Amino acid sequence: MLRIILSCTISLLFTTVHATVYKIINDDGSVHYSDKADHKAKVIAPQILHTYQPELPSKTAPPPAHTSNDAPLSKTPKPATAKRYRQFAIISPTDSIIRSNSESITLQLAIKPVLQTQYGHRISIILDGKRLPQFWSSHRITINNITPGTHTLHIILVDKTNRPLAKRSRTITLLRNIIRKK
Repeated sequence: MLRIILSCTISLLFTTVHATVYKIINDDGSVHYSDKADHKAKVIAPQILHTYQPELPSKTAPPPAHTSNDAPLSKTPKPATAKRYRQFAIISPTDSIIRSNSESITLQLAIKPVLQTQYGHRISIILDGKRLPQFWSSHRITINNITPGTHTLHIILVDKTNRPLAKRSRTITLLRNIIRKK
């Protein structure tokens, strides 16, 4: 039953609607349009809208003709495309709490296949909602000058146009080590 209703709904969406349009000029000269006729109404013929389709230029020039003396043109191989990433994970830090006095965080990522930098793939990081200005091309990343406290990290694997290919997030808390004297 659901299929029948869905089929009817879809077919109604793709049907064109033709309706008669009437132009009515009142005694005061004002013009109205309606789909209902009255004694002053005149039928308006629908206007055909003309569209212009420009002829696009050919993206490649036709190959030059060669004679029997010329060597046939060699076909250049198409560049290989990037492989799809099967794994993109944050390996370390494993804990959400990091005790360090260095005010830095070192991230270890698992990326399989390895980061494909030949296609412009790289790592972008958003720290507390602010994108860091640099990009990384390694699976081991150190972020410096992080103040103690709780921070949200978004590690994003992007292509050369900054289109995200994969994303992982982690909330961490950076605490200072305190040594108490006795």
